[in-house]
Amino acid sequence: MAIGDPDFPGHLKNAWDQHFSKNSRLILVLCGSVSSWIEENILNHTGFVGRVSWQFHLDPLPLQHCNAFWKKYETRTKREVPPFEKLRLLSITGGVPRYLEAINLSQSAEENISRLCFRSGGLLFHESDQIFHDIFTRKAPTYRKIVRTLINGPRTLTQISEALDRESGGSLSKALDNLSGAGFINLDHSISPTTAKHLTRTFRYRLADNDLRFYLKYVEPHRDQIEKGIYTLSPIESLEAWDTIIGLQFENLVYNSRHELLALLGISQNTLNYGPYFQNATQRKKACQVDLLIRTQTAVYLIETKARKKIAASHRDRTKTISRNFL
Repeated sequence: MAIGDPDFPGHLKNAWDQHFSKNSRLILVLCGSVSSWIEENILNHTGFVGRVSWQFHLDPLPLQHCNAFWKKYETRTKREVPPFEKLRLLSITGGVPRYLEAINLSQSAEENISRLCFRSGGLLFHESDQIFHDIFTRKAPTYRKIVRTLINGPRTLTQISEALDRESGGSLSKALDNLSGAGFINLDHSISPTTAKHLTRTFRYRLADNDLRFYLKYVEPHRDQIEKGIYTLSPIESLEAWDTIIGLQFENLVYNSRHELLALLGISQNTLNYGPYFQNATQRKKACQVDLLIRTQTAVYLIETKARKKIAASHRDRTKTISRNFL
């Protein structure tokens, strides 16, 4: 509603003071994907001091609520959908209700992903472009270039600025804040396993939106083939390194669900801090990385994420190696 009208906050204030505030049963809710606009024009606007009673960020559905999406189908058909099947779908869609509604429960995870992502008429084949345009309007192409720098893994502000050949401050920092506010990226902090404090110079930006990450990494590069209908002729499991693709998506899903994970582990009340852990090689220590490190009052938990029906012994031994490297 405010696009093209720099005086919108003033109009809203006048309408509230003169009309809306006279209705004791009226609750005004302002929402938008670009939270930075709301912060600048409403929350930090002197005209609205004392008028804002509640602020919240609407996250995707928690996994336990996503799981309820399948319950009615399982009850009606008396057939349980395997958890591994559900997790593959959630690894692509995240907990976005609109995307869950588009799932055909009679199809396998791969069949749904193929229909939604690898067909020219699929919902998720066009969704990312439309969302970026709707949210960021004329800045959408620039913001897409920024998130593309993160499709292969988290990066520091310096690494992002070097990849884009742009200064690290000013408009780039502002764009990263806007992308973070809209839920597309997160700023991760590596923590010390001994003190639970954030380690200096370890802040990295991560592409947090599962659907956007999957689209940019695995769908957009194949747009021409998808539009020609090539992927209607072969299953997507035939894509190169499909298991690895799902594994990386699943890793992001687990990290986005870390609050639920803490509760399942029974340590949510005792947690001092958590985050991914990455350590550069030194003369005394080898380089290592942990998907999620949790520091409680009495223990350190290392979370290594894998999306496979059977975990090889070599992967289980890796956690032991990591613990020796930094403890």
